[in-house]
Amino acid sequence: MDSDIIFISLGTMLVGGIMLYAGFSNWNKFKKIADLSTSKARSMAAGLVELSGKVLPAKKLVSPITKQECTYYRVEHQIYMRGRRGGGSWVTTNTKTECENFFLEDDTGKVEVDPKLAEIDIPLDKIEYNRKFLGAKERDIEYVLAKGDVAYVLGTAKNKPGVKTAKNEDNFIVTQGEGDKFFYISDKSEKDVRSNLSTSAYLLIGLGALAVIGSFAYIVYSFFAV
Repeated sequence: MDSDIIFISLGTMLVGGIMLYAGFSNWNKFKKIADLSTSKARSMAAGLVELSGKVLPAKKLVSPITKQECTYYRVEHQIYMRGRRGGGSWVTTNTKTECENFFLEDDTGKVEVDPKLAEIDIPLDKIEYNRKFLGAKERDIEYVLAKGDVAYVLGTAKNKPGVKTAKNEDNFIVTQGEGDKFFYISDKSEKDVRSNLSTSAYLLIGLGALAVIGSFAYIVYSFFAV
């Protein structure tokens, strides 16, 4: 029995298990989004809500690279590290993130959102290459949720303590819940969010199952073949 190959097989099983976990997690997110109807700001109620609308920052925040007025930005500083046998990859050495509350406005009104604990799914806005450092190239990657972007939000609507007004939407703030902690913000449409989650779930579950079953079968075969 080749112990090195057995060790690799066990490692592959572990990776497959992680992929299965991630795949089922994405599937659960997909089901939650698919089963929940989109609410309007004016008629929303406390609890898990799905909203879509335009981003209006509650406090001015400017992204450092593209200088956009925004409610959230993330900048990743990366260095290109060369491999010993050629090639290489970009390695993130530092990440800076800032966010502020914002209002999500639809055709009925606007509701406040606190994005601090949200999973924020947005594409990169800009890659800025800069100086070389000890022979390694550097770059900064910026992700921005900007003023005026149309965003999709799934989170928990909570009553603001001590607030009770005639405008329903002013009584709530959307954030992460205590029981259901799923809190997701994206600048994609709900249709695209569902499609991306279901595709990644199928892919991760399929590849994870293949890795686990294949590795397990090889280990069993190796024991019986001795």
